[in-house]
Amino acid sequence: MARAAIVCITFALMLSAVPNVAAHDEPPVAAGMILALSGSGGDFDLIRETPAEASQGSRDIVGGVDVDLGVWLSAPLENDISIVSGDIMVVMWALPLVPVIGDGIEFTITVSIDGEVIDSHTSDVVSMIEPLIWTAVPWFAPNIEFNASAGQQFELHAGAMLDGVGSARVQWGNEMDSPATFSIENWLLVREESQVPTEESSQLEAKFNTPWNCSDIDAVTLETKGPVDDHDMAWEDGGESETRALTREECTFALDLAQIEGTHLTLWKVSMSDGGIINQSGNFEVMALEPEGVTQPLHVNLLGGVMGALLAGVLLVAEVSRKVYPERFEGQESLGYFERLQSGFSAEQLAVLGNAVVDGALTNLTHTIMLFAALFASLRSITYS
Repeated sequence: MARAAIVCITFALMLSAVPNVAAHDEPPVAAGMILALSGSGGDFDLIRETPAEASQGSRDIVGGVDVDLGVWLSAPLENDISIVSGDIMVVMWALPLVPVIGDGIEFTITVSIDGEVIDSHTSDVVSMIEPLIWTAVPWFAPNIEFNASAGQQFELHAGAMLDGVGSARVQWGNEMDSPATFSIENWLLVREESQVPTEESSQLEAKFNTPWNCSDIDAVTLETKGPVDDHDMAWEDGGESETRALTREECTFALDLAQIEGTHLTLWKVSMSDGGIINQSGNFEVMALEPEGVTQPLHVNLLGGVMGALLAGVLLVAEVSRKVYPERFEGQESLGYFERLQSGFSAEQLAVLGNAVVDGALTNLTHTIMLFAALFASLRSITYS
């Protein structure tokens, strides 16, 4: 009986030492660019996926001991990223294995890019009075500015301290119990929009930019409303919406505008690999654009080529006659008969003939006559000047 009484008194004293606190707040919701903590055995990653895709890891800690949990690394960036006034949040999870007598648990987090520290400090202490109930412990770093280049990596170094008597388990990579995350809330998804001519019409192209070259974009859908009278009209006032079919090539999503006319409102819905959906609105007006970069087929005009050859032949025969029968042409010096035969067609004359044939084949007879006459007159003036 004495032993039982001592146990009861001890337990009562322990309960009296537990702080009288309200139930824990709801876990904060990550937003913006979210990465999940994943891995075990010292091989830790920050993955651009939901916690459901992460692998579980954990570490048991006891009161009064500062424990180094490890370093988590992201995949190397594929595009540059610039953050201005960004809010970084890390959410860790802990489970009291027994009631913790003391203040509770705190985490020291250091966020770096390739070893260059962005921020490092210790979170607020969160009480651990409810055994076998998972507790979220958030860490905040508001108004952060940084630039990161392609090839660099995010680094998250975490340590835990249980301030009191008892023990707890720190865990990550479990979607239901411990969905630990690292997020940058004010990150913005960049979209560049343009109309590009095609062979038959044009298409609306939206090119997105993410730090991992759109591998973290699962899908994009586009809803449109229109035609509307004003491109500044609110989406809610645009009437019925229509979901459009898109094609994708890496970061570019395209809508064929062949059957679309007028001004339309747009709502882009981008499904990210972290489970979030980003909505972006805009508008476009279908414009009549001339196709660019379209190679026209080569058309050969057979009649033009033949007539060009005949025209050149007639003129060249007349030119040879001038040399063979110089007595018929006043003011021209006579050549010997064999010399006249040997002279034949000059290189300049052959060039005129070739030009006439090619020009006639590729254009038309009228253009051939005009151009050939100009060339022949120029050549003759040079030859007999």
